[in-house]
Amino acid sequence: MHHSSGSRHTVVTAAILLVAATASAQDDLARPIVYAVPGMDQAVVQRDLTYKTDGAVEVKMDVYTPPGLDPAARRPAVIFIHGGFLPPEMRPKDWGVYTSYGRLMAASGLIGVTFNHRYHGFDEKSLALSFGDVADAIAYVRKNADRLHVDPERIALWGFSGGGPHLSLALRERLPYVRCLVAYYAALDLSDATLARFQASRATVAKYFPVTYLTDQLADMPPMLIGRAGLDGLSLNRSVQEFTTKALALGATLEVLNHPTGRHGFDVEDDDGRSRQVIARTVEFLKTHLSIDVPPDARAGLLTAKVLSALASGNVEAAKKLVPLTKSGRLPDPLDPPALERLLSEPYLNRLGYQLSHGGAPEAGVAVLRWTVELYPDSPNARDSLAEGHELAGDKKAAVAASQKALAMLEQAPSLPEERKARLRETLAARIKRLE
Repeated sequence: MHHSSGSRHTVVTAAILLVAATASAQDDLARPIVYAVPGMDQAVVQRDLTYKTDGAVEVKMDVYTPPGLDPAARRPAVIFIHGGFLPPEMRPKDWGVYTSYGRLMAASGLIGVTFNHRYHGFDEKSLALSFGDVADAIAYVRKNADRLHVDPERIALWGFSGGGPHLSLALRERLPYVRCLVAYYAALDLSDATLARFQASRATVAKYFPVTYLTDQLADMPPMLIGRAGLDGLSLNRSVQEFTTKALALGATLEVLNHPTGRHGFDVEDDDGRSRQVIARTVEFLKTHLSIDVPPDARAGLLTAKVLSALASGNVEAAKKLVPLTKSGRLPDPLDPPALERLLSEPYLNRLGYQLSHGGAPEAGVAVLRWTVELYPDSPNARDSLAEGHELAGDKKAAVAASQKALAMLEQAPSLPEERKARLRETLAARIKRLE
């Protein structure tokens, strides 16, 4: 029997830990997301990989890869975490919502990973089983990174509905390879009413929920995006509000995309412009944060982590407010802590601006590169990077001006090796000729 939208919403309100596809009919479970891009049908799919064997039970995953990758190519991976509770015979990785998300990641130049995990109830034993499967799926992807074309140091976790609690795996301990998190209509905390309904105590299940790990030490929290459904169940949206309020108060890098009239599972249920906007922005968020190189010790302190998060979002003004600049607007020498000094070095800032510009966020890249020039005004290399950023952002006039400035500065850069000067002259001259 096919549930109407109204009855389906009632079901979600009564049991907030349902999965993204909330109808019971098989044709509903096959429905894809409402957003598509060219090339999704060309994804290369490795199906039914056994990532875990538990007695006679084999737990499976599918991996979606861009076509035509070089054997040595490694791409960031997005791991999709479905919700529950589900009967053991259900296989969410085969549902349309997850197969289409896997293909969307491949068409976006990323690796999509969908998998089943055993989420059969809301009790200590069931939660531990489910969390163990999710942790093992992540470990399998990283251990087999070479044959899956995955960069094991660039992972995103994306939790849906009752899969939201599993994002706490990246909050309760340092996982530097998890670069960002996404939560769609997800349970991030639990109300007392919901706890009572499932006859569970907060003390028993608190360790499984992300809000538990929002403390004053947020240096290890990856950037996070939340997709909120305005017409979702009250208990679930209260959990989102509690988490968001606390995370923002602690200075987390958090982006909330609200769909005011969206239902639970809006990415499948609501074929409208706002649903597509939210999904498209989420892809941009993933590509940006998965492209950023984090210095090995950049998470050593809360200040450094906040500066990095601000820069990764292109919010240079926020970063400036956090950094102890001199009266002239330059960095003091030396700068403490050491991790912050390395983060704000010219080579790292140039690389970060380059990665943002080439990773689908050209305006953020230009903002970072402009600040690099402010901090290192005598560097022709910084000017060259800014020129490239302007070109990628579509501002030819600014790109030419920055290139001309860099070219003029080369003769007054005695510290640059002659070989490097020659390469820069060639690059700058070619850009000016191309754009004028």
